[in-house]
Amino acid sequence: MNSEADLIVVGQGLSALTSALWLHESGLKSLLVPAREQPDLSPMPDLTTMLPWRVSPMMTALERRGLALVSDLSTRLALEIGVDIAPGAVSMLAVTSLLDDRASDSSSEADELRHGLISDFESQLAEGYQPIVCLPRQPAIRSERMARALDLSLANRGVQRQLRAPAERLIVTGNVVRGVELEDGSILQADATVLAADQASARLLYESGLEGLAGEAIAVPALEFAPSTTALGCALIAPEMMLIPQGGGTILALSALEPGSTRPMTIEQLRSNAHRRLPGLGRHDLKGWGQRPLPGPGSRASIGAYPGIRGLWINTGHDAFGPLFAPAAAEFLAEQLAGGPPVAELQPTFSPSMQPSC
Repeated sequence: MNSEADLIVVGQGLSALTSALWLHESGLKSLLVPAREQPDLSPMPDLTTMLPWRVSPMMTALERRGLALVSDLSTRLALEIGVDIAPGAVSMLAVTSLLDDRASDSSSEADELRHGLISDFESQLAEGYQPIVCLPRQPAIRSERMARALDLSLANRGVQRQLRAPAERLIVTGNVVRGVELEDGSILQADATVLAADQASARLLYESGLEGLAGEAIAVPALEFAPSTTALGCALIAPEMMLIPQGGGTILALSALEPGSTRPMTIEQLRSNAHRRLPGLGRHDLKGWGQRPLPGPGSRASIGAYPGIRGLWINTGHDAFGPLFAPAAAEFLAEQLAGGPPVAELQPTFSPSMQPSC
């Protein structure tokens, strides 16, 4: 079976949806094909969980461009389908042991840091005497609401979606990707395939006989709380865990890797630490548990042409870095596919519209 689309976009998260939107607006006809579902995946954090002094200048520029795009996108979607996805703001508290030399230089990010005790910024958290650094008003995107709004917008624009079966593997002939094979055995072909399936990307590449993916992240235990009394106003980033307030009043707890450690906490250890850090949580407040992708050592978002393989493009890894990265990466990918210069490596490479000055 051949698709009538110019290209196939594999995935169903923000990376895939924004890719399809920008490709459509570039004049390219895309077909959305879902990746295999991961039923134990916890919600995407509404807050970018990477500390600004721990990412490359390219990632910082990508996030800044993404914030401008999300602001514009939220206005457009509100007018088009009546869904409000305007970004919010959450202060992020980082334990001072997470600081490094780059966090204390004369950069604009360092100028915005506020030092104090936990109790100075968040009364709900225990250990209020602990030294903390606060990054005020970090952008918080309502990820699930944005995904639903993009889904409706794509349907309104007539963007095709294949719902019969998820992608099982890529169809590779020599060094050319010709399309995808679905789980039911049927074949979809197009001139190009965009892999935007985030955590499913590494599996698809491996099972198709290709190498691993630079944007692959580490899946760590995650808990979602729906507290009846405790309201967390600030996110906490500690060496062993993260506590992130979500839209609707829920709180996402994520295991983190302590310095020098190679293993995240178990679910039970994470739950114990969440109750220690946020004693107002009750045992009945736990809503669900699963896993959440987080950046590992050397991990980065992957955008552009896959080296040595014609017809395969990558736009993945953004679940680990926050929802702001996906729109900016999708814009860049659409520019490349619409006729811009090719990308030689799996790393962000900026076109003029993605310079930090934008």
